[in-house]
Amino acid sequence: MRRLLLILYLISFVAVNADTKYVSPAGSNANNGITPSEPVLTVDKALSSGADTVICLSGTYRQHIDLRKARHSRVVLRGDGNVVFSNPASTIADDGSEQIVNGKVYKLQLEKGFEFHERNNRLYQEGVADKNTQILPDEHHHLHGDITHRCDATIIFRSVADNLDNAIKEINNSDSCKWFYDEDKSILYFSRPEKTSPSHRLCYSTGGNLLSGNSEHVSVEIYDIKVRYMALNLNDMLYPMAVRCTAEYVFGGGSFYWHNSTDATMVECEASSATYGNTGDGFNGHSTPGKSTSATLIECWSHDNNDDGFSDHERCRSRIMGGLFEYNGKAGVTPAYGSHNKTINALSRRNYSGFFYVGTVEDPADGPGSMECVDCMSINNTRPATKVYKFHANEAKGYGYGVEGDGNTARIKGCKSIGDKVSYHEGELSHLLIEGK
Repeated sequence: MRRLLLILYLISFVAVNADTKYVSPAGSNANNGITPSEPVLTVDKALSSGADTVICLSGTYRQHIDLRKARHSRVVLRGDGNVVFSNPASTIADDGSEQIVNGKVYKLQLEKGFEFHERNNRLYQEGVADKNTQILPDEHHHLHGDITHRCDATIIFRSVADNLDNAIKEINNSDSCKWFYDEDKSILYFSRPEKTSPSHRLCYSTGGNLLSGNSEHVSVEIYDIKVRYMALNLNDMLYPMAVRCTAEYVFGGGSFYWHNSTDATMVECEASSATYGNTGDGFNGHSTPGKSTSATLIECWSHDNNDDGFSDHERCRSRIMGGLFEYNGKAGVTPAYGSHNKTINALSRRNYSGFFYVGTVEDPADGPGSMECVDCMSINNTRPATKVYKFHANEAKGYGYGVEGDGNTARIKGCKSIGDKVSYHEGELSHLLIEGK
């Protein structure tokens, strides 16, 4: 009997490992992927060969992942070391071919017909921490770990000039890095951080997602993976999970999003630098009629996004447990347009608003929206516009805690407001219940 049990155990062990594949940027799809010494090159290859668990070895992967390749209804992607998935279309230049124009202005000839999306206002210089995102000593938070800057790539902002001469003046006179594109000649003019090697990649987010295809039939768990220049999307899934993952420098509505997913969970995840014109949230959820969309965030960090640090919308249910929401263009935490959110023990600071429910309900059948904040901290919100963040913000919404919209409710219990322009605000036809100011 003992021998039989041992055989059954070994069979089970082999079967489990037969469904695990290793991938590496230095791998080959001619390999079997069964061991770290023989990794395949792409996650798609690992999935199509039957893997339900994919171990990604250290390196930068310039690829998307097609879930239609998966043979299992649930797959696990796990990073082993420093693992980055970068949008393969993101690199503009990495060969030092730019030329100096004058002052601190460079120019770079791009391929004819190259187009920048009109709503994308950012380029990125990789490998150089953005000086405008330095973490101040009195603002250090445990979610920062041992880093010194919030962004490890320098953001280059689009010039507001309407012609080349004015753009060159603006670029030379700006404290921040700026860029301007001459569409007729396909020439990019830009400045970059001082003492930067031209070999550092100049990158641009064209949009898109890490995952594509078949998400209604395949759910994922993702661990210890960084995603750049594309969103980490968990749409249409049952119980998707992301743990210690990062999505940054994203052109889209959200760095992370989970539209129409049930019980999406994000643990110790970082969402950074999402932009889509004047929108772009760190964490973003939507729900279509007839869908039940829900999510939980645990100790997540959201920063430097053009819009909100967190924002879910119509029919969504969400919980935020701990976390840091800072230096976002609008609010730190903003449930909106008929969603229902409870946030516990979170810190929202240096945004235009701290915790603010906004918007008219989009689905009358679901009733008004609601927000509950328990033991939260709102610090120094309504930060003034700077040369770095150039877009209009509605000062009327610059409060620590608040609610607006017909029938929406906000319950504030045991929360604190320090340095906010106005601590509490109740909009017209709204209800705000404050306990323990």
